[in-house]
Amino acid sequence: MDYTIRVACYERVSTEEQSKHGLSIDAQIAALGRWVTDQHHILVGHYTDSGVSGGKPIDKRPAMWRLLQDIQAGLVDLVIFTKLDRWFRSLKNYYKAQEILDSSHCAWQAIDEDYETLTASGRFKVNIMLSVAQQERERTSERIKVIFDHKRAKGEFCTGQSAAPYGYIVQDKHLAIDPATAPLVREAFQNVLSGMAMGSAYTAVKLAHPEFVSRATFLRMVYKPFYAGVMNGIPNTCPAYITMEQHQSLMALHSTRSPRRIERIYLFSGLIHCPVCGGKLTMQSCRDTWLYYYCRRAKKDYTCNWMGHLREDRIERALTAALFQPGEIVVDSVKPSQTAEKHAQTASEIERKMKRLAETYTDGLIDRDTYKAKLATLTEQLETAREAPSRPVEPVSDRVREFLQGDVQTVYDRLEKREKRAFWLKVLHSFSLDKDYNIIELR
Repeated sequence: MDYTIRVACYERVSTEEQSKHGLSIDAQIAALGRWVTDQHHILVGHYTDSGVSGGKPIDKRPAMWRLLQDIQAGLVDLVIFTKLDRWFRSLKNYYKAQEILDSSHCAWQAIDEDYETLTASGRFKVNIMLSVAQQERERTSERIKVIFDHKRAKGEFCTGQSAAPYGYIVQDKHLAIDPATAPLVREAFQNVLSGMAMGSAYTAVKLAHPEFVSRATFLRMVYKPFYAGVMNGIPNTCPAYITMEQHQSLMALHSTRSPRRIERIYLFSGLIHCPVCGGKLTMQSCRDTWLYYYCRRAKKDYTCNWMGHLREDRIERALTAALFQPGEIVVDSVKPSQTAEKHAQTASEIERKMKRLAETYTDGLIDRDTYKAKLATLTEQLETAREAPSRPVEPVSDRVREFLQGDVQTVYDRLEKREKRAFWLKVLHSFSLDKDYNIIELR
């Protein structure tokens, strides 16, 4: 008996196939397990794609992708499955996977059919049958498209009630006016067609009927051809709320509207730095009202562990309170050692995380790939923390000191935002704050 062949079992079924033909995952697992036992081989494991189409690329089939990675790692000698269509239904995807198998000297076999890649004739037969399977899949797709085109031509709504436009319901596969929401839709269109601005037209309906759609949905709804009786480009296929002439007038109005451009001025862009890694903070807005600063290395690149989120108006208050005090320059009291101490604490914390990660991997709680990925991230964070400079605090120039002795606050409050931005660019070189808006470093 040969116990040296390591076998991986691959199972796949799509939802439609499972309901129609009973190709259950459990049945495939049982059949493949018996085959491995009867052949006296070593079972590596079961790789199961449930509810996944055989026409999907290999990187869209999770179990398939994991199987190919294990094959490349040299853990599998033979892959088995019940039938060829469980493996692939696309020649293009099959060849991509087969290239990986060939380079790793791994074969495959269908246990319920006479298909294998152990011989040249077997590989030739597989190519022919996969070509037939792909052609059948494409013909099926074409038939389905023809059926749906025919249904759409008859005015049938093929998506279902959940996708019906607001103001409509699905009855006997056709769209019909929804009595519950129709008055709100008619009122909204009447407001817009009477010449009201979009915002005012929406607000008038929303105040009277809080259950009305969101503002974004309303703005999309106004220009949809459904409401003029046009569905899938075919006129008079669903009940209309407005005439085609009214719809065209709305579309003409829409084409003349210029997109709203919001010019945001960030007072401290390029000036405020992360207190941990020293990188410049990134700006973002919330509801066009609040402006924030955050460390991109922490939130996006994961190479820093400072998770602060500083609001601009509070930063402004912290700086003006610290600087605009006649006779007292707070910047002189900031200690440069604070930054160095913060970096040292961060490096020690990262080293402890690396130690715990190694213990977790040694105990077998995570796999090798996960360990390597997390270790690479922590290593980069550690290097950043160790190399971050302890930036010295430069003395305040006599000119700036003299300026700050006066009543700066009164003058500052009269400035426009663009002028405030220019002011900070003249006064500041860089600064950093902690999460509580306490000044850590100020230059």
